[in-house]
Amino acid sequence: MYSDSNHLKEEKRYVKLLINVTRSSNINRIKEKGGLTTIDISNNALQGALPILPPDLYALFASNNRLSGPMDSSICNSSTQSKLSALDLSNNMLVGQSPSCLGSSFYQLSMLNLRSNNLTGSMPVKFLKCSFLEDLDLSYNQLEGIIPRSLAQCNNLEVLNLGNNRLSDIFPGWLGTLPKLQVLVLRSDYFYGTMTTSIYSKQLFSKLQILDMSKNHFNGTLPSKLIQDMQAMRYVSESETKSQQYLVNDIVQGGYYSITIMVKGFDRRVERILNTLTTIDVSSNMFEGDIPTSVGDLEGLRWLNFSHNNFANQIPPTIGNIRVLESLDLSCNNLSGKIPQEIAKLTYLEVFNVSQNQLVGFIPHSTQLSTFNSDSYLGNPGLCGPPLSKKCRNEDTPQQLPPTLVTPPDTKGSSDLHLWQVILMGCAFGWVVGVISRYFTLAVREPLWLSRLVCQLEHQVLHRSKIRARQHQMKATRN
Repeated sequence: MYSDSNHLKEEKRYVKLLINVTRSSNINRIKEKGGLTTIDISNNALQGALPILPPDLYALFASNNRLSGPMDSSICNSSTQSKLSALDLSNNMLVGQSPSCLGSSFYQLSMLNLRSNNLTGSMPVKFLKCSFLEDLDLSYNQLEGIIPRSLAQCNNLEVLNLGNNRLSDIFPGWLGTLPKLQVLVLRSDYFYGTMTTSIYSKQLFSKLQILDMSKNHFNGTLPSKLIQDMQAMRYVSESETKSQQYLVNDIVQGGYYSITIMVKGFDRRVERILNTLTTIDVSSNMFEGDIPTSVGDLEGLRWLNFSHNNFANQIPPTIGNIRVLESLDLSCNNLSGKIPQEIAKLTYLEVFNVSQNQLVGFIPHSTQLSTFNSDSYLGNPGLCGPPLSKKCRNEDTPQQLPPTLVTPPDTKGSSDLHLWQVILMGCAFGWVVGVISRYFTLAVREPLWLSRLVCQLEHQVLHRSKIRARQHQMKATRN
């Protein structure tokens, strides 16, 4: 065992070593807390290899430096294992694999942040002694393999950020059983396959406020159960809205959780996560089918991004129930039908994008939707009305046939007679094409492609007939 004097000598030796490896260093904080040492040397220009940690170290904050070289097993000396509660080596130049002892030997480790290094290999396979672990950030490295299933034992885990690596795994639905998980970031990895949650009978991700699975290879439908289970996004507390509180890491005073996520169309570093921040981002995957209507139950959701997928059919009108929604991006999908009038009720919208879909009809009128320019609606040939230049025809009343088409052809003489001849010729041609198509359908037995071709021909013929009829009608009116 070390005496108190030996503790102080080791601490001074460690700090002196760090100062000697750089010409300009600024030691932020070296203090004792109940006999355990906390060292904060963040935001300096420290260079060289990571020194051996002093014994009985409580917390080391060494982010935003130039520390390089591998993280060898010397970091796991026995005296440090029993005391270390926080280790932040983010934004350095560390290489190689992370020691396996980080997941299995630190009894009281509550925060481990190795973000933005050059770590390779797989994640620590075993998280056996992680009952205190609250914050695990391994993002922006080159880690490969799967997420170790032993993380399911970390019942106090609140923030898990594994984004921007090379992890390749199916959707880790088992993480949803963690009772305190509030932030899950899996963006820009190689996750794949369908998302299966039906095998879990109990609620999943009940405390989750931030879910970012963007830029992966997920496919299939987005499970409605996953949306329904997110209880933390269902309600808006007026007291929380008024008080600007943040998700706090209690290991060190002022230790706020931070992540990098897409904020209203742009990647942004969020240094302090508000307790009211709620977001779902599944963009840039291969999801298909309907957007779950249950998303409308998440009345506390603020940012929603379903863009760059293959979602089809109509936009759920239930989205209009998310009264605090600030950002809604549904662009680059296969959505069809009209924009629901209910979306006009979203008075907090700052970002709205439904471009590059197959939407039709007029754009709903509202004070909020009128603030968005035409870029929010481009790539939908069937949409009309402000802010698009394409005007809607009789958008407020059902479209009616021109009066001359229902007026008996005895008031205009020969000109009206010619008009009806043009229409009848078009209909007759369409009938002939239909008869021929039925014959070939039975004879050749290729109904799918042939029926599509015939439908196109019929549509073109009838469309041209209507155009000619209207042109002739206008000409007769002028005369």
